[in-house]
Amino acid sequence: MIKAIREIGEYALKRNGKSVENPLEILVDNPANRQTKNILFIKFKSEGGNFNMNFNLKKIKN
Repeated sequence: MIKAIREIGEYALKRNGKSVENPLEILVDNPANRQTKNILFIKFKSEGGNFNMNFNLKKIKN
């Protein structure tokens, strides 16, 4: 059953021109052609074995 769910997900990604080989492409979306009102930026940083995240919410002006 899990294999079937994975295959459905891979099929859906393929239909949208995406691949599991490029996970960043799956996680990041370009909202340029949509009526997006907010964008959440997440910045990841690793230093000396520590992991930090910074969040920044930007409102889009229409």
